[in-house]
Amino acid sequence: MEKIIQEIKRYVEETEMDEKTDGEYQISLNDILALCDVADRDTCGAICYTFLFGKAMGYRAAKGIQLSTP
Repeated sequence: MEKIIQEIKRYVEETEMDEKTDGEYQISLNDILALCDVADRDTCGAICYTFLFGKAMGYRAAKGIQLSTP
């Protein structure tokens, strides 16, 4: 498992994302806490939704769509 985590970290680091969008497209503390709460009951669901959330944020960043989270 550790090898997979290292590959994920390397993939993210090598993506060289534009730092201008970092502030607009980051997961918030409230999002993290909500996902941790769900993970207690549904770990796979929380992981999947975290991935989909990141995917949606990347899509919005690519399209220049303003992010809005509850």
